[in-house]
Amino acid sequence: MVSSLASGKFPDMTIMKGPDCTGRSESKFYNHNVARLVNTLVDRTRHGYRDENNDFSFRHSMPNRNPGSLTGGAVCYEDLGKYDCWNCLLTAKNKIRAGCHKPISAELVLQDCSIWFRMIP
Repeated sequence: MVSSLASGKFPDMTIMKGPDCTGRSESKFYNHNVARLVNTLVDRTRHGYRDENNDFSFRHSMPNRNPGSLTGGAVCYEDLGKYDCWNCLLTAKNKIRAGCHKPISAELVLQDCSIWFRMIP
């Protein structure tokens, strides 16, 4: 799973949730592997997990946000490009949990997060 992500290959990784982002969706489908990867990255980085150079933490990318919070401030996926990797992961986690009207691919969720692949054993 991780090796295929790190190599840039995303087999069958589309996340489908919703018709909306309210959590009232009747049909909720998502790829458990993507959800697990996002959860793993969020759990590690919210505790200040650093990159291989030990010079960057997701906490440093979170202005005006509680480093321990995984709720609030989520945006829909069409806006993901405006946010850094931390917000990308928070948004992914929130949308996976709440349900979203947009189909989500691993490429979209992780497009700006390639540095964190090196953190996964």
